[in-house]
Amino acid sequence: MTVDGMTLPLGNDSEAVQQDDSARARYLEELTKKITQAKIYPVQARRKGWEDTLIVELEIAPSGKLLSAKIAQASRFQVLNKAALDAVKRAQPFRAFNHGMNNAPLALKIPFDYTLKRPK
Repeated sequence: MTVDGMTLPLGNDSEAVQQDDSARARYLEELTKKITQAKIYPVQARRKGWEDTLIVELEIAPSGKLLSAKIAQASRFQVLNKAALDAVKRAQPFRAFNHGMNNAPLALKIPFDYTLKRPK
């Protein structure tokens, strides 16, 4: 069975499935945190008050190598699309998959929310 680009074992091996899900969840949490830390709000977008949400689709090899990164749902502002892809590139290198994860490439979508903070 394939779920979100991950192949899970079939049958009564629920312990293996739970182990894979837990290892995958930890890896995704770390990966998302690393990419979020690399995110920069472009100066041009800040000055013009541009806000938007977009989605980047990634494929990562078990070694942690980024196989592909593309815009799955674009912003109406090209500068934000570029900033999101640049954040993914800056966040590299990604580490190899956690022990217990399936050994197939991981496909995932990450939302990027560019929202300016308003003074209270």
